[in-house]
Amino acid sequence: MKYIFGPVPSRRFGKSLGIDLFPEKKHCTFNCVYCEVGSGIPTNKEIDFDPQNVLRELRQYLFENHQNLPDFITFAGSGEPTLYKSLGHLIEGIKKITDIPVVILTNGSLLFKKETRQNCMLCDYLVPSLDAGCRETFLKVNRPHREFADYDRYVKGLIEARKEFNGHYLLEILLVEGINTSQKEFELLKEKIDLIKPDRVQVNTVFRPPAEGFAKGTNEETIERFVKTIGEIAQPVKYYSKKGKPVDSLKGKLLEEIVLKTVAIRPCTIEELSASLSIKTEKLQSLVSKLVKEGKAEFFDYQGEKHVKRKKN
Repeated sequence: MKYIFGPVPSRRFGKSLGIDLFPEKKHCTFNCVYCEVGSGIPTNKEIDFDPQNVLRELRQYLFENHQNLPDFITFAGSGEPTLYKSLGHLIEGIKKITDIPVVILTNGSLLFKKETRQNCMLCDYLVPSLDAGCRETFLKVNRPHREFADYDRYVKGLIEARKEFNGHYLLEILLVEGINTSQKEFELLKEKIDLIKPDRVQVNTVFRPPAEGFAKGTNEETIERFVKTIGEIAQPVKYYSKKGKPVDSLKGKLLEEIVLKTVAIRPCTIEELSASLSIKTEKLQSLVSKLVKEGKAEFFDYQGEKHVKRKKN
């Protein structure tokens, strides 16, 4: 499994099967302070490869693991999915395989380009980010590549995508305490949101280990203040909740590959892995202990909880 990971326990999209188009290393137009993939050098380089490479893995997962079908198929992972030139063709191929809804999680930096917007038209949920109400905060939070540092063009791209897209258009805003949590920033964000007109605003904060240690999650009172400022379309992101009974349909080398791929992109607790993969906790604990002993994974504590991540060689 080079491109497929999870399902991961998504607070927004339940049991979400991920597609990572940049499995080698982080490849993104931004270097956000809160990124759970870690810090990196932002890029402006688009890439391309045969979509069949991804579709083969997706068929393998869905047809060999039919008892554990995900709620969504989500483009996410180690980079910005709209940097992939054949994204539209890939989504078209996915639609021929399954009717599971397709989600694109994007930072929105390339949506000012018409060809990028066209690549996104076939997905069911388009979910761009907007973490700043002004250019100064944008540079502090998202730290874009210089080619994508034009804040006004960035917002215009979000507006144009909303006009053209016929599916569910959700806007994610991630609050980082002390950086984009002032009332002035909230008012500026509301101005932009009113221009973009998304179906819903998903209000998030830092829940997982971020790229920078100073990037802290905000508190419930601040989130509520933001929701009150934005209005009824704003909804705080809830914690992932377990669904269904464990079926243990994944096993062997495939299970090991998926666990390693998943925790390489998103560190998880054993309980989160158990809920999203539909694997009994005891079985996962045994597998993870084996991976730790083999030097492939490691445990670490974050905010009082033990997480698993892939160990870097």
